[in-house]
Amino acid sequence: MDILQQLNDAAAYIETNLCGQVVLKELAQIACVTQDSFLRFFSYMTGMTLNGYIRRRRLSLAAYELSLIPISEPTRQAEISYA
Repeated sequence: MDILQQLNDAAAYIETNLCGQVVLKELAQIACVTQDSFLRFFSYMTGMTLNGYIRRRRLSLAAYELSLIPISEPTRQAEISYA
């Protein structure tokens, strides 16, 4: 398996766990690299930090949710783990 496929698998893990907890150790295991190497590869491939990427994806999800369903803000924040 090549590193690009491993990083794609890690990205799929992030998307699957976006509303929960994304664990760096698990991401590194999926990509078959150390945690430090994963952070460097991720930053190089995406142009942003892992935390920045997760934050942006959660905010994008929140914006999408806001456009769909009228629910209270604290409830919405709790649903997307952004409280």
